[in-house]
Amino acid sequence: MASINEETIKNKIQEANIAYLYSDFENAIALYEEVYSMSCEVFGEDDPETVSTLNSIARLHHLIGDNERTLEFDKRRYAAFCKAYGEKSPEAIKILNEVANSYLNVGSKEKAFEHFKKSYELSREVLGEEHPDTVGVLSCTAYACFQAGNKKEALEY
Repeated sequence: MASINEETIKNKIQEANIAYLYSDFENAIALYEEVYSMSCEVFGEDDPETVSTLNSIARLHHLIGDNERTLEFDKRRYAAFCKAYGEKSPEAIKILNEVANSYLNVGSKEKAFEHFKKSYELSREVLGEEHPDTVGVLSCTAYACFQAGNKKEALEY
């Protein structure tokens, strides 16, 4: 069996990107899952490249309408990113927002609201009230709150 190294991983990423460009999303998912497995072996689970592969897999699942798998990979990416950089890193906050969106897409409105709310609170604390990312999360929080049936509370956002 051939050894796995950085070059092998780069080649597999190119293969996955080509599958994506040709709209062969199922094959692209399978290839990115191979990339993830190889990256874990070579770089470790917490390596930024390894974690970014989870994003590629999640976005592809989203493209094919598999919202449950999108949520699964978004949650895994968030957990890995928090472990590596802490939940207060700006990127972790953005990923938490994506997790919240994924919850909304699977119909878990209360969970979506909880995650948007946490994302908003962290963003406000880390980036500030006026930061564009904070303002964007605020809008999503209000929408999720409204979707969860908390219309009066949504108006507070």
